[in-house]
Amino acid sequence: MNRAFFYNKSYTLKLVENGYVFADSEGAMAMARAKLGIVAPENVTENRAPVS
Repeated sequence: MNRAFFYNKSYTLKLVENGYVFADSEGAMAMARAKLGIVAPENVTENRAPVS
């Protein structure tokens, strides 16, 4: 793979980590998540301590 792909992947992952949400057809979003190696938000379970 070329450098541009790795740069774009890195840039996109940083956007997602900072709260960016994909907005496209479910098929396109599934393909993007697969290429980036991330899971859909509905498949994420969080292990956070309760906030008091």
